[in-house]
Amino acid sequence: MHATGWLLEGDPAIRWQTLRDLAETAQNIVERERSRVSKEGWGARLLAEQNGEGRWARGKSSDGGLYVPKWTSTTYTMMMLRDFGLPPTNPKVQRACKLLLDGGFQPGGGIGYGPGAMAGAAMACRDSGKFCVGLMGDGDFVMSAGAIWSAVHQRAPMLLVINNNTTWGNDEKHQMHVAEDRHRPLENAWIGQRMVDPDIDHATVARGYGAWAKGPIFDPAELAGVFKEAVAEVERGRVAVVEVRTQLV
Repeated sequence: MHATGWLLEGDPAIRWQTLRDLAETAQNIVERERSRVSKEGWGARLLAEQNGEGRWARGKSSDGGLYVPKWTSTTYTMMMLRDFGLPPTNPKVQRACKLLLDGGFQPGGGIGYGPGAMAGAAMACRDSGKFCVGLMGDGDFVMSAGAIWSAVHQRAPMLLVINNNTTWGNDEKHQMHVAEDRHRPLENAWIGQRMVDPDIDHATVARGYGAWAKGPIFDPAELAGVFKEAVAEVERGRVAVVEVRTQLV
């Protein structure tokens, strides 16, 4: 069977896009097929799982199913419905969009934003007599650690604290939720997420960009002294990075 014929035997979400992109079909026929996404097949099945508030996966996360658990939450379901081609005028879509716009922006959805945001804030504070302090995870740091160089280059003092739990914790937690939903072993949730063997020495990475850095700190009793040193360096106009070893909970 020709590939186009095989695709046309599939779900409406596949058929309408095949008609549009491969079969050179008239627009009215394409739109008629697209309208079936909300009534049958994958799109209809997903819409049927939406609750009266407009959410998916409510009760399975701390944010009421807006962003987590990954892949089944409101955010990820809406992304899938977008790919299926569900029209934005659909009332269920509009209800979910309002929820996401009002309260669906989550820290895990912006991972990698932290270092650059800190560098920008540090530059904004540079001549104000204040300095920027930020805490972020190790995953956030490794995604855009080069922003440390930018802050050093711009002589923008700041104190960055890395909570290093040696994993992409946001995704490992998501994989735990998926494992529970699919009755799979929780002990496998770390696969593809842990940043070990070898552990990343984030303090050394920061020093490579020209920052003052200490860590990893394993003993909480050492933190007060290390932070005192770090603040002194920042007050001298430097970028200071403190790496603290933590655990995923």
